[in-house]
Amino acid sequence: MRIKPQAGVSLVELMIGLLVGVIVVAGALNVFVSSAKNSGDTLKLSALNQDLRAMMDIMVRDIRRAGYVTSPVINDEAAFLNTIRHNPFAEINIEANNSCITYAYNKNSTHPDVVEASERLGFKLANDTSVSPPKAVLRMRRSASELACSNGLWESITSPDVEITHLTFIPQETALNVSHKLHDATSVVSIGCNNGDKCLFLRQVTISLSGALKEDATVTETLTETVRVSNDYYCNIRSLTPRVCI
Repeated sequence: MRIKPQAGVSLVELMIGLLVGVIVVAGALNVFVSSAKNSGDTLKLSALNQDLRAMMDIMVRDIRRAGYVTSPVINDEAAFLNTIRHNPFAEINIEANNSCITYAYNKNSTHPDVVEASERLGFKLANDTSVSPPKAVLRMRRSASELACSNGLWESITSPDVEITHLTFIPQETALNVSHKLHDATSVVSIGCNNGDKCLFLRQVTISLSGALKEDATVTETLTETVRVSNDYYCNIRSLTPRVCI
């Protein structure tokens, strides 16, 4: 019986097989690396979003309380307007190219006719030089002797891993003319006021907050929220521009 000799794999076939294997492995490795990178970017973006969301929630909750003052329950509309007319916590101050907001509210529910230092609060964009390299952070005011942004004790509420790249507070008002309403309860409240009118200003503030990861500035996020200030501002207008109340 004649035994047929077995043919082996030629060098060319072996090289082609190796090349195909390398291509397949390289493709699989590329997919794995890309997937791992995308997963890492998603985790970084999620962490940044979580940090910015926490800061935004703090600002929204606190700014909503601006102008709050302790007062007894008042059922009479005229008496209520007279009470808020003399509210020492009513003013909201925005300055520094809209990157700083300051306000007050009756924080400890005592002395409703006096604004204490711990009741003058606010938020602003500031440069933190205590770290290297310096970075922009969101700061919250704990106390102040006056409303201006340049005054008071401020502290950072920004995560060490985050840098704030943009912060603005844009105010909006709707003026309700209540002059006739005070004398005639059946009167319709109109929108818009002139000198000599008694007006109630409905206020809201749109907050825009942007940040980036300090270790990877390409990972960025922007959040925008509009907060309705719960406590309206009353003004017996002497002058509209600039606004002067009496």
